[in-house]
Amino acid sequence: MKKALAVLALGLVLGGAAQAQTFSAGGTFSAPGPSFGANLGVTFKVADLGSNALNARISADVTRVAGVFGFGVNADVLYTIPTDMLNLYVGPSVGFISAGGAGAAKVGAVAGVNYAVSSQMGVFTEGFYNYVINGGSYGGIRAGVTFSL
Repeated sequence: MKKALAVLALGLVLGGAAQAQTFSAGGTFSAPGPSFGANLGVTFKVADLGSNALNARISADVTRVAGVFGFGVNADVLYTIPTDMLNLYVGPSVGFISAGGAGAAKVGAVAGVNYAVSSQMGVFTEGFYNYVINGGSYGGIRAGVTFSL
């Protein structure tokens, strides 16, 4: 949990000068495994691209599979297509995972949707796929809530 808080603090520092910040909290499921866990993240706007936006997100996953806790750190660049209440996003992801004393770098992709419940709160669901550099791959889904400043 200390690592997850450190990742979020880093996101706050890096995103401090950004136009908008969105915090997310939710659950994660991935396979093979299967593994279940929690995800915390912070997203900030990098650039406006006409009516669309380029966002950066830093997040952390804490999971448990077969009695072993795992931890992952993710850095995503998200191309976001907003509408009045629905934001669609897609982009590449890089990061690091660790479980059972072993760690590895990973690359992947993420795509999802965020539904605005109000001007500051939303609910999201997304799919992800990651290739682990030293071998193997996994995918899954995340779902949760978002809160914008």
